[in-house]
Amino acid sequence: MLTFTKKSSTIMKKKLTTLTALFLSTTVLGLNIQTNQALAQKIKIEATIAEDNLNNLQGLPWGGDKFPYSKITRIEDTLNPEDTAGFMVMDRHGIDESEKTVAPTSNSSNSSNNSIVPGVLGIFNRRNSSNDSRLGRDLSTAAGVLQIGLANSKQPFSEPAPGKQVYISAWGAKDTGCFAEIIMQLAPKGNFKDSDFLIKEVEMGLGSGRQLKLKPPTGVTPKTYRGNYTYTVSNNSLNSDQEANFLVSKTSLGMNKDAALLLMNAPKREVKARIVLANGSIIMPIGIKTVERWKKVFSVNPTCENLRQ
Repeated sequence: MLTFTKKSSTIMKKKLTTLTALFLSTTVLGLNIQTNQALAQKIKIEATIAEDNLNNLQGLPWGGDKFPYSKITRIEDTLNPEDTAGFMVMDRHGIDESEKTVAPTSNSSNSSNNSIVPGVLGIFNRRNSSNDSRLGRDLSTAAGVLQIGLANSKQPFSEPAPGKQVYISAWGAKDTGCFAEIIMQLAPKGNFKDSDFLIKEVEMGLGSGRQLKLKPPTGVTPKTYRGNYTYTVSNNSLNSDQEANFLVSKTSLGMNKDAALLLMNAPKREVKARIVLANGSIIMPIGIKTVERWKKVFSVNPTCENLRQ
């Protein structure tokens, strides 16, 4: 015959409560994963990218040409590429304010730097932008004239040159939550300060008076590095090569279910985003094809919760 004391009965109740909670949490997690896998199967995948490639800034060429833009992109899990870690859509915007007498060369290289990247180019009041890299007209077979023709065209996504800027945005949902990131590539001209390049806030107008403001989480610093490049300056038919640095920063913005809901219900049109820096701001348009894909991307994890916990 078994005899239960008051103490042993209390211990058993605690164990049963713990086991029940563990069972329920495991069941809910399983349902969440299965639900999101079902949603993922309904999404038309337009591109695939390895998760590590999103974090390898040093391997990112100028202009971010290796990224898929305005496409629903499947993110491969780092350890198990056959598994899906999430989905995202990317967009980019370029500004080319390089001088007509300056032409980039193709021997740019990357070098790591752990310091905070300096920033503002001092050209916020002028916004000559291009969403596609365009070749200059071939005015002549003479190399010098051809070089000037290329320099006169706007090519923000080609090789870096003083006055060029590239802004890349990534919007997505993974099984660990939602994310929004801004990658900036800047080739500054003139003097600049280190602190001017930090993103303070990103403001977005989403129609019908709705506005979304995203800020970097407190205590999270941007990932940065510098790359070296050479450009050619033409003066009275005399060419000289100059060396400079381009600056790269990747900033994560705080995302939650309310922000995801606003993006999912955004009107299907181009969205203007204002990147607020410490000493100025930049208008970054986000194309309609990217905006249209927000709904599908964030539907994978609309609560923006960590499903692995």
